[in-house]
Amino acid sequence: MPVQAQPGHVYEYPLGQQYGLTHIVADNRRMLALGQPDPDDLTIITPAVRDLKPIAHHQFQSPHPAETHKIIHQLTTYCIPFLQHDHPTGVIFPTGKYQFDPHPAANYKEAARLHRRDISFFNPATHSLRMRLNTDPVILAAPQIDSSAPDYNPILFITTAMQSMMVPPRTWQPVFRLLHDSLFVGDRAIRHQTQALHMHRYAPHLIHPPCCVLPTCQQCQCSQHHEIFDCTAVRPLWAATKRLVAELGDPDPIPTDIYEYFRMLLIHGNTAKSPHGPIDTKVLVINLVTLTLKAITNAYYTKMQEYEKQKSQPDPAKLATQHRSNLRRQYVALLREEVKQLPHHVNTLSKRNRFTNQVTRDPPRKYSERDLQLMPRYTYTIHSLPQAIEQLFLETWCKTHIVDIHTAPSGRVPRIHSPFH
Repeated sequence: MPVQAQPGHVYEYPLGQQYGLTHIVADNRRMLALGQPDPDDLTIITPAVRDLKPIAHHQFQSPHPAETHKIIHQLTTYCIPFLQHDHPTGVIFPTGKYQFDPHPAANYKEAARLHRRDISFFNPATHSLRMRLNTDPVILAAPQIDSSAPDYNPILFITTAMQSMMVPPRTWQPVFRLLHDSLFVGDRAIRHQTQALHMHRYAPHLIHPPCCVLPTCQQCQCSQHHEIFDCTAVRPLWAATKRLVAELGDPDPIPTDIYEYFRMLLIHGNTAKSPHGPIDTKVLVINLVTLTLKAITNAYYTKMQEYEKQKSQPDPAKLATQHRSNLRRQYVALLREEVKQLPHHVNTLSKRNRFTNQVTRDPPRKYSERDLQLMPRYTYTIHSLPQAIEQLFLETWCKTHIVDIHTAPSGRVPRIHSPFH
């Protein structure tokens, strides 16, 4: 336990030899009250730090003869913001690990960058998810995952699956925020409004209510799980996604909560094996579930904006009607674009090793990065499908009730219907 420093001083003491870091404490020990136990060693307190900005400091001889570290680094000017408090007094400092030169402006930027990267491991939501995934019997029994490998990291597998996902980055952005518990939805949005924005001081009437604003939900607690999976307005979207997944031929059930979605990404997100078809069905299934999440989050933001506009004259029935209409509109728009992207998905798999474990019916030709950059952009005419592309649709989306191909004056054209009719 670090000792008290003199008033007005911030001292640095050993935190843990296994990390090579040191502990900066202040005279009121406020940092220890704000800290959290280290996941690897519960006897060590790790502050929940967001940034690290000491401005000036110097070193001097330790006044305590019993101290093993004779040289103490004193921060003379500092600005160290915490998530839990506006004016903190301490933080982990990377002096020993990064060989930080205690002179002003001596490569501090690089040391702070490495430090923030290391402490990102201790994101509470991410760490909790990692611990749960490490002991999940479904994952341990999955043949796609070698959980006994020394470099096995489920969070790394999930983030790699996001980057490999064949949707625009804006579509999987809510997933990345869910992974770090930073999606502005439900109780997480309320916590951000009160603790980070301090809206209770200047705009308490604009803080989201703790219960769902739709009258059909009967005052259900407003959580991320409720807004994304359980709300009565979003159930038709998940029912449509479930039907499409079944029609595509995937036997696995779709996720029913956030954890199951990340488990699906971990098991199937880095694999695309289609030795007998144009594209792995799991690729399309993951895209479908992800675009459903995207449509729900987009509609949620619009719903809460409309709710704020109706503060003076509330109209819950109108709000519910608009929200359901917006949900369907967002979902159908994303679904139409996903269907149209099928030839692009197959073309990408034929030119790149997009996934870690990728097997296609036609082995991809190896192109250099230079060739890929200079190659003309792939295009196709949707109003007159070539026979090869028509066959792609017949083997995939035409199995569902939303896509069929008919003959138009211009040629063979795919028709994309709404899944809600």
